[in-house]
Amino acid sequence: MPTNIPDRLCSPGSERRPRRALLAGGLAALGAATLLAGCGGSSGTPPGGSGGAVGSGGKTGSGGSNATGSGGTSATGSGGATSSSGGSGAGSGGSGTASGGSSGSGGSGSGGATSGSGGSGSGGANTVGSGGSGTGSGGNGSGGNGTGSGGAAGGANGGRGGGAAASGGMGGGSASGGAGGASSGGGACPANAFFCSGFEDAALPAGATYISSNDNNDWTKGTSLDKTIFNGGKQSLKVLKLSAYSQREVSVPAAATFWFRAYLRTDVQIGGPDGKDHNLFFEAVDFDETQSTQQNKGVEIVEEDCELGVNIDDSRFGSNGTTNQPGCPTADPKGAILSANAWHCIEGFFDGTKGDFQIYVDPKSATDAPAIDRKGVAGAKRTFKRLRFGYREYHPHDRDTWYDDVATAPARIGCL
Repeated sequence: MPTNIPDRLCSPGSERRPRRALLAGGLAALGAATLLAGCGGSSGTPPGGSGGAVGSGGKTGSGGSNATGSGGTSATGSGGATSSSGGSGAGSGGSGTASGGSSGSGGSGSGGATSGSGGSGSGGANTVGSGGSGTGSGGNGSGGNGTGSGGAAGGANGGRGGGAAASGGMGGGSASGGAGGASSGGGACPANAFFCSGFEDAALPAGATYISSNDNNDWTKGTSLDKTIFNGGKQSLKVLKLSAYSQREVSVPAAATFWFRAYLRTDVQIGGPDGKDHNLFFEAVDFDETQSTQQNKGVEIVEEDCELGVNIDDSRFGSNGTTNQPGCPTADPKGAILSANAWHCIEGFFDGTKGDFQIYVDPKSATDAPAIDRKGVAGAKRTFKRLRFGYREYHPHDRDTWYDDVATAPARIGCL
């Protein structure tokens, strides 16, 4: 299935000028590399580098406290030419493939500037090496004698994470991976996403279809772009308050087997004593949206029986582990309850070939147990095509609802 990622989530940030560093015996200018990529595709392979030239190691007896003072290795090191700028021991220069700041120079090395992936930066002695600081993902930082950091936070347009932790230079200290980048909506967009948006523009993103029972499918009547409440970026998608039975949902591409990640917020608690009736927030559907199918039902993620649950054609699977529980639970476990006026990360997995599904609520790590985990459910064996999110009010429980940083993909995306 094609990837549907709006261009505005992947637009490059402002360019930055490359840094310069002094090499022993001369001045070398670093080139700026601009690598453009898609949403999450901004991470690319770090360039081969433009660090110290091969054979630029210090002269015998000139670098560091070592007798020979050669920077890095004798062939590719770039330790300082004077006793004050060389690294400790064998020197602190990176390898000849390092980019960003000359290896062994006193200043902080930086990787590729401007948009695209950061280069592989290496710092000089006792400085901090940083990977790319542009809008792409961080490079692989390698420290000199100090601590090398991975790429800077990947930039503002969908960097997929900083560089992996790298080892220090020949005389180097430890290095740490950079922080993950953020999309324009605050959410990471994997390169293979079916859909990914932070709702940052003036209309619904490409690939999204608004469906409703009472708005003539006009998204401006049932939803709005809220600049006052958002999880990331500068705005979120708000589903306006409903009364009686109404359907206001946004439908986006998915696949027969897929994961989704979304941030959900409402002004009314989900679950608890007032959440006894069936009302919907998400559903995986096995049909394309047409006028005749819009009000059909899928595998629904709902508030029901006073907890978060899954409803498949009125068969109920509670987050407290019960099936078709008669009313609200009266003893623990009482299932997942989502507090009002707070953002909650919801992750879901659907395998329509097997009838398996998992729902996660605010997971802290990939090892956290799902709130709902069912396998081989007959009603969930479907050839899923799309994910819907919004609010379908089957029973009176009026609320405003917000969504942000929504993505669907073939593999787990993760919370921010």
